Amino acid sequence: PACHCLRSGSAANHAELYCHPPSRMAQPLPWPLKVAIASGPVRRFLVGDPAIQWVDALAGETVQRMAEAEHLTSKGEVIVDTATIEQLGPAAQISEWRTDLATGERFAVISRLDTLVAPVPWPAWTPRS
Repeated sequence: PACHCLRSGSAANHAELYCHPPSRMAQPLPWPLKVAIASGPVRRFLVGDPAIQWVDALAGETVQRMAEAEHLTSKGEVIVDTATIEQLGPAAQISEWRTDLATGERFAVISRLDTLVAPVPWPAWTPRS
């Protein structure tokens, strides 16, 4: 849903501000952030031995698009796929479009998100028995 895209974009903007704060604030962190966001269905697998460790694994076309977007992103940028841009609408300020030459998939570099999004914490997670 669009609210998830807005929340992802807002979180990316806040993370970028934290890594590159205005000059009057604290020094930037030594590791610039690259943010790649893709929207759509994914498959989640919980794998491992419950006596040792569970590991979450995500798979699907959405994860593949996110990986493609990451390869087109430079440090300090936020990039999103076309599905995300369609849901964000005019709230997203696009500074540039990039295309993955192998797939033809287009991605937008976001310079700003013109909306406030209320934080919504994740629900408590309880492991399966």
